[in-house]
Amino acid sequence: MNRVVNKFTFWVKNEKKRQKLNEFLGFAIVGVAMTLATIILNYLFLKILDCHLLTTYIVVGVLTIFFSYLLNTFLVFKQKFSLVTMFIYYGIYLSGMVIGALVLSLLNHVLPESAFPKFLVEYRKFLLSIMPIPITLVWNFVFTSQVMKNKKIAKILRPI
Repeated sequence: MNRVVNKFTFWVKNEKKRQKLNEFLGFAIVGVAMTLATIILNYLFLKILDCHLLTTYIVVGVLTIFFSYLLNTFLVFKQKFSLVTMFIYYGIYLSGMVIGALVLSLLNHVLPESAFPKFLVEYRKFLLSIMPIPITLVWNFVFTSQVMKNKKIAKILRPI
């Protein structure tokens, strides 16, 4: 991951700043990859396999959070696996997922099929499934950044 990211941060002369920028860019790349995986898996489960909307949201969320944790731990932050870190990571993202599920349930009731143009009705569940993404993205970023700034919590985040 560093080789790819370093191509974009070579101009930063301060080593500490370059390292932080590399981590941020790596984290962003993992986030984009997991968002794309979420969208693809939602489409697969909802449109092709015709699974339940909320069940799909939860299953896909739990899976992509796990892979996000693994990629960020090993490729971005170069840390060892830690159950403590993983549980905190899940806690942060699951709180966002709960908010997303509430938003999804609300949208499911507020936006019936009649609210969609005819050519989009067959994609309604898929479109609903991606609508909470901007809200959960902001929630996860704000909450994670607040937790990471707290030095006491940062000590807990160190792998055991």
